[in-house]
Amino acid sequence: MVETVFMYIWKALLASLIQIGIFFVPGLVLTLVVNYASTLLQRRALSTIGRGWYLGLFGWLGTIIHELWHALFCVIFRHKITEMKLFEPDPETGTLGYVQHTYETSSLYQLAGNFFIGIGPILLGTALIYLFLYLLLGLNPFRFVTNTGLPVSNFYSWGTISQLLQNLWTSLTALVTGIFSRDNFSTWQLYLYIYLTFTIGSSIILSPLILRAHLKA
Repeated sequence: MVETVFMYIWKALLASLIQIGIFFVPGLVLTLVVNYASTLLQRRALSTIGRGWYLGLFGWLGTIIHELWHALFCVIFRHKITEMKLFEPDPETGTLGYVQHTYETSSLYQLAGNFFIGIGPILLGTALIYLFLYLLLGLNPFRFVTNTGLPVSNFYSWGTISQLLQNLWTSLTALVTGIFSRDNFSTWQLYLYIYLTFTIGSSIILSPLILRAHLKA
């Protein structure tokens, strides 16, 4: 009886995680692709128009959003923000902004918060891109999930894994096709969305130093 209840709870939790994954993974993949492309373009832009112009056109917005997400999770997990610079480029260190915070090491809740503070820009950056997708292009991200069937039993079979990967690919292709439809190319909203996605995506990846610090905590 206990084993049956445990398996039911485990399968329900796993199904929920898979559903969340199908919702977030396409946007996250799109964001990571944008980040990779923006990194390449950033190098070209820096050598062409200079650091000042690049930061003035693109870097400032992405950095401000990035640091705000860190600060938001600091508040949620009751960390004390000691200093915050949303956008203050430092030519010597290359830092564009930062959030410094302290916490009670004896609090498990605040200790766990370090992980979410660290990955906050990834989670909420992807969510913000989804929000702009709805506000600017009228595309409902939930539609990509509700149209995707999930197997509710036998989670551990190769067939289920194959179906999951196929569902993720279907969601991703549907997302990209919806964004770059023929009708959208004639609207200003598409180009604003590309700009916002570019600026957010270019700052969504955390530096190895930040990751090590938060994962260690």
